[in-house]
Amino acid sequence: MSVAKGFTILELLVVIFVIAVVGFALTNNLVIFYFTSLRDEEVGELISTLNLAQSKSLSGAGDMQYKVAFGSNAYTLVDEGGLVLMSRTLHEAVTLESTVNEIEFEKITGKTNSCSPTCSIIIGLAKYPGQKFIDVSSEGVIDAYDQP
Repeated sequence: MSVAKGFTILELLVVIFVIAVVGFALTNNLVIFYFTSLRDEEVGELISTLNLAQSKSLSGAGDMQYKVAFGSNAYTLVDEGGLVLMSRTLHEAVTLESTVNEIEFEKITGKTNSCSPTCSIIIGLAKYPGQKFIDVSSEGVIDAYDQP
């Protein structure tokens, strides 16, 4: 009596199917993780730019006020004289919406007249859910949080 050793075609197909399902689930999660990381990086960069504008205004650097101006998926750090100090365009998968066109910080106090009582900046993803909010109060407090 001979006993056949090995796998049947059905067993091989089941294993391939399981590997394909697991691979699809992992790939989808990795794509979402990648885009979420891009969004979070853009949020960090924008907060850094807002902090820089506020710090320069607080320090009285050049005896000027500094502002961050918002455009279509881009923002710019500008001094009172209109000199562009920095400009950044967001990744194409990331969206930016703002309740104001610019946030200008006052000299010495770091407060802003642009935001009464707060300005909101929403950074999201074009194809995936989940937004981050950045609020700037009239007192100059910058706060970031996830979508409620």
